[in-house]
Amino acid sequence: MMSLMGIEYEDAIDFEHVNDLDQAGRKLSELTNLLNRVISVRHRNKSDILTKCSDYPDEKLHKLSWDNKIVALRAVAQSEIINGIIDLYNEADEAFIKIRNKQSQVYEDINRLKKIFDVTPR
Repeated sequence: MMSLMGIEYEDAIDFEHVNDLDQAGRKLSELTNLLNRVISVRHRNKSDILTKCSDYPDEKLHKLSWDNKIVALRAVAQSEIINGIIDLYNEADEAFIKIRNKQSQVYEDINRLKKIFDVTPR
């Protein structure tokens, strides 16, 4: 499934656990590359959102929290372009969270595998 941001990450996070250190290394590399791309999209759209907020100085959007800023900007601007930027940011943020969670799981798997190797008789 192609996402709005053009980064296909669902297949990369669709696995249970890694079973050896080589597989873990490959998965970490893949997840890190995807994470870097998602962070880039997320950062660019956050910057665009903040720029759009500055277009409405009377609304005092700069004083709001991030979530309230997004809600207020949608209400004030009522623009398809701004809605698209916000939707893209939200999608990138969701992808960021999913990939980070999967990355944490791989780190836990690595620690589990290291413990197995440490207790294995030589």
